[in-house]
Parts: sequence; C-alpha cells; structure tokens
Amino acid sequence: ILGLLQRRERPSSGAVVGPDGWSARADSRLPVLDVLEKADRLTITKLAAQRGPVFDAVMHGEPCVCIVGIARGRRLLREHAGSLRPYTIALEPLVPKGFLRQMNGEDHLGYRRALLRAARRLDDVVEVAVVESIAADALRAMSERDDAHLSPALLDTAVEIATASLIALFFGGRPGEAQFDELIGGFRRLGPHGLVWNIGDAQRSAFDDLCSQLRARLADRERPVPQDCVLGVLAEEDIDDTLLGNLIYMVEMGRFDLQVFVRWILRYSAANPEALDVIATGGTIGAAAAEAFVLEVLRNDQSERLMRRALTDIEFEGHRICAGSFVRICMWEVHHDEQVFPDPYRFDPTRFVGTAPGPDDFAPFGIDHHQCPFGGMSIRFGAAVVGALARGMRPLLIHDGPPVRGAYHWEPSRRLSIGLEPR
Repeated sequence: ILGLLQRRERPSSGAVVGPDGWSARADSRLPVLDVLEKADRLTITKLAAQRGPVFDAVMHGEPCVCIVGIARGRRLLREHAGSLRPYTIALEPLVPKGFLRQMNGEDHLGYRRALLRAARRLDDVVEVAVVESIAADALRAMSERDDAHLSPALLDTAVEIATASLIALFFGGRPGEAQFDELIGGFRRLGPHGLVWNIGDAQRSAFDDLCSQLRARLADRERPVPQDCVLGVLAEEDIDDTLLGNLIYMVEMGRFDLQVFVRWILRYSAANPEALDVIATGGTIGAAAAEAFVLEVLRNDQSERLMRRALTDIEFEGHRICAGSFVRICMWEVHHDEQVFPDPYRFDPTRFVGTAPGPDDFAPFGIDHHQCPFGGMSIRFGAAVVGALARGMRPLLIHDGPPVRGAYHWEPSRRLSIGLEPR
C-alpha cells in the first residue's frame, strides 16, 4: 500500500503537450499519461488495444514504457533484474542502506527474509481484534460528528483507522497508552498532510524522534515489546538502523495507502448492503465473505501498477527501453480482463468465494520476490475494518461520483458522502 504524494511534476524534455493530452516527438506522437488518465481511467486499456501490450508514453514529463500483463511483467523483471530499479521515495538521507524495495543482492535477501519470518510468525499471533476495536471506535466517532456525511469526516476517519492500526500491528500498544500516542504524534509530524516525497529538516527531526522512541521501547526490560507485533517478533534478532528505518517508512507509506483502502471499503459497503449483511453474520461464513469482499476491493481499485526506472538500455519483446526511462508494469488492466473476471467492472465479492485466480491473473501485492511481505496482514486488516463496519453500523450511500486520479492511487470521488447508523 498509499498515498497523497507531495512530489513535483517535472517538465517534459522538449515535448509540447497538446490540449488532447498527446506530445509531439520527431518520429511519433506519444500519449501523456498524466493528462489522459485523469480524464479516462481506461486510458492504458485503450492504448494497449491500439499499440500493443508494450508501448511508449510520457509520464511526469519523462519517457515511459508501459508493460501490460502480469506474466509479461514477471518475465521483464526476471530477465532484466539488474537493469531495473524500483521507483520510490529515496530514504538514503535517513536510512543507511536505503529502502528495502530498492536494495539488491545480499542486503535485499537478508532484510526481506527477516521481514518474511516476522510476517509468518504474525500470521499465528496477530489478533485482528485490535484493528476491529480501532475501526469500531473511529466509525462510532464519525457517526456522532455534525459533518459525518461530508467527505472531510470520511477522510479523517480513514486516516485515523489506518495510522492507529499500523502502529499497533508494527510496534504494539493500544490507543490511549502514552507510548502509543507518542508514536501517533511522531508520524503526524513526519507527514502531516501526506507522504513527503522530498525529505527535509522536518522529516529528519520527526524520523530521529521516532527512532529514539522505538529504541527506548526495545531497551525497556520492565515492559518488553509484545510479541503480537512486527517489532516484537524482530526484537529476537538484531534490529539495525536500516531495518528500523524501513519499519518506520513501511508504516509511513502504508498509512496513506490504507486510508485510501479504507475509503474504498466504506464506499463499496454503502453501495452493497447485502454483502455487508452476510459479513455481519460472523462465523466461518462471515469471515469468508469479509475476505472475499476485501479481495474484490483490491481487484477493483487498489492494485494498480509497479514502477521501475531503467538503469541501462533494454530490449524486450522487440521493443527498446532506453536507460533512464520509467517502466510501468500495468496491473489494474489485467485485473479487469473479462476473460478472467466476467463483467469486470461490476463489484462482485463472490468471485473470490471458493475459487482463487492464478498469479498471472491477480497480483494485488506485487510480483514474485518483490511482493509486499505483509500482503496477508493487509487482507486481515481490510477484513477487520469491514467486519467492524458490518457488525456495528449500517452505511448509507448519500452521494457518489466518478473516482479521481490521486498522486499514487485512484481514489473515491471527492464528493463521496456516507451516512452511518448504528446497526
């Protein structure tokens, strides 16, 4: 999972963007994805039908090659692993070895293995009840607000659920405890209005304070970090500055991914009350329905693309990818392939009841060894949120509109309005 990226748009190198969203190049006209996608979510699908599954475009003012298809993207990553670098926030100013997703070789393997061990352990010990409790309290508070039906209330609630849940799952503790509330304050200072792409003095100060707080928690022998969180499991190993910094930024990036996820969950819950009624029954049937609901939300709106930067020239399927270009592996379009998901633009959680699409058809958390280690935790998070909603509230869809292209994800309409009534 995140987020409301505060990054600067860079001008195209010599290309002029026309009013139709295309730029002129000496040998062709290239689609400018930043412009075209804001007007039409099916832009990539339409371009792939016209130009093939590998095609040139412009993105953020720079050359971009789009690769449509999970199997095709997997082959690209496998054949050219050393020539592609994940495009993400640069953490080297804060973290000695940088972000895990940009590491290579033994560093990547070592840190990833540690996180995978933690994820497997947490599958057995994490109690999603803490997420349900956080979500239930936040939803109840939202229902009592005078502006409960307006978008700001929904956004505030989603940010609160995402931030508090991730801090509990990664670092332990519960809202209202002094150490927990200190961590909440630290993350609010790290990114008060969204993920800060260009790290400055404010982020360095907040990051240093978060590191100090977590180091103090690890050193506290009287109140050791509980074993039902990522930090508690990893405390059995050596947590160096790189691993600790990565945990902090997994939460920082994740909380902005998850707040969008929460808003989609609320939107689809309000629009599909019959699905919520099944989840509200609880038990095995309710749990299966909640997981299927979450997977359908991921398929529809949350799993969109993988971004890489080409470090060298690459030849792929007869197409030349020049060094320095963006490479965009397009996932959302595959998740809406009518050959795999009939009537693909209809929200239907029953697609995931008793069946599971293959890895070439559905990859909500990435591809192969670049998958998010905490994908399973994300599904349980979503199921806990929709479970809390189903058992405590009846959401009412008051107003909706077309989704909007955010800085990182497609997001629900800015006009989305949801009412909440106690069940």
